[in-house]
This record gives sequence, C-alpha cells and structure tokens, in this order.
Amino acid sequence: MTIVKQPLCAHTDRGRQFVEEMTHGHPDQCHFLLRMRPGVFLELCDTIEKKYKMRSSHNVTVKESVAMFLHICGHNITQRNAMRTFGHSQETISRKFHEVLDVMEKMAMDMFKPDHMSLIQVHPKLRSDKHYWPYFKGFIGAMDGTHVPVMVSGRDQQRYWNRKSVCSMNILAICNMDMLFTYIYFGMPGSAHDAKVLALAMQGDPNFPHPPEGKYYLVDSGYALRRGYLGPYRQTRYHQNQFQNQAPPSFIKKNLTVVIPHFDVSLKEHLESGNGNGG
Repeated sequence: MTIVKQPLCAHTDRGRQFVEEMTHGHPDQCHFLLRMRPGVFLELCDTIEKKYKMRSSHNVTVKESVAMFLHICGHNITQRNAMRTFGHSQETISRKFHEVLDVMEKMAMDMFKPDHMSLIQVHPKLRSDKHYWPYFKGFIGAMDGTHVPVMVSGRDQQRYWNRKSVCSMNILAICNMDMLFTYIYFGMPGSAHDAKVLALAMQGDPNFPHPPEGKYYLVDSGYALRRGYLGPYRQTRYHQNQFQNQAPPSFIKKNLTVVIPHFDVSLKEHLESGNGNGG
C-alpha cells in the first residue's frame, strides 16, 4: 500500500483573493472581517512596510500577513480556521502572525508614550470652552479601565474571571482632550480592581505619567479620591436618569453634575468602542 503525502492546505491564492475582496469590495465587509475600513487597513499596511520595514515573502504579502493578524484577533479564531481562509500552512500562519505582533508592539511603544509637555500646558480646547474653563483648568486627561476578553489555560482561568464571570484582562488607559490615548497599562487579570491596577501602574511603571502639582485626571467612582485624581463625590447624583421624578441638583453642584459625567461617559465610549466590554 502506497501512501501519497498531500499538503493539508495548498491554495496560496486564497490569501491574495481575500485581501483583494477586503480592499476593493464593500467597505462594510472589510469592517466586519478585519475590524477596520479599507482605507485604514491600507494605511496600516503601508506604515508597517515603510516605517517598520516588514517585507513580503515569496508566498505571503504584507497585506496578507496583516489581514491574518487582524482576522484572528478580531474574531478569536484558531490558526486552523485561518489556514483554510488564507490557504497557507499552520506554520506559515503562526509565523506571520507573530511577525505582525512584533511590529504592533513596536508601534504601540511609539504611539502610546506620555507627552510630558501636555502634563504642564493647558489644552487649547479646554481654555476655549466656557463650560469647562476655568473650573477644570487643572484637567490633563481622563482615566478609566476596560475589560478585554482573553483565552487563558485551565489552571489560571480563575484569576482572570471578572465580576461578569468572563475571562478578561483589566486594562488601564488614559486619554486626553482630543480623545487620543496617551497611556496604557495592561497585563492585569480581570479579577483585579481598578484601584489595584492603578496602584501597580504608579509603583511599577517608570513611564507612568504622574500628574504634576495642581493638575489632575478625571476618574470614576472605581478609584479613590486623592490628590491628582478627581472623582465624583460619593452618594451624589450626577447622571440625568438619576433625576427623573426627583428634585433637580442644587446650584452649587450644577457645574459638576453636568461636566464630570460628560468626561466620564465620553471616555467610556472611547475605551469600549473597540471591544464593547465595560469596566
């Protein structure tokens, strides 16, 4: 009996066809499968190729490699499923995935680093907004945590269970007045409280952007009220639905009632727009 060896997957044109459909097909299809619009995808590939010097191989282009990475991350699919979608071996899928992952780590280091001048200077948008200026003249950013689902091996799962019984990573993020991320601290299991994550970031990360004297971050009730971190007053109503069929807020609290929720809600929407998971 003769056994003829056959490649498990030998359709190398599938990956090119997939990328072609993403870049020239309906924009919603690219957004659904790769989690970004075609223009953004092409710009990302161009940046990876020119700035981070990633090169196409004989059988796999840079666009294919990036598409593999985004498709696996965006849909939590296995490498075996990606193998059938892109027509390459599991070894190729794994190797290209980690090549793009290495580039993403370098890109994150370049993008998410604190601008120390922004911790001192007043943002033009803040100074020109009569609703916030001069009441929040010390504001330098908004801080919150968000839970990102993760896959964890059996014995470590319990540490990553959050209060919604989902395995996740509790990620701390800071964004500025332009709604751009300026700092991210990741790696903490979902069972860790937001205050604990902040404490570890402050103590263990030399790049943590501590607020200077007279400046502060806006935070939610998950963090302790302390110098440099302004949160809502305890047992005080802020959100509009809390005033239904009840007395309106006093004049003294009126500004805080309007302003703090706006910053808090805007930040939450920005942090969760990519994954839809609350902190």
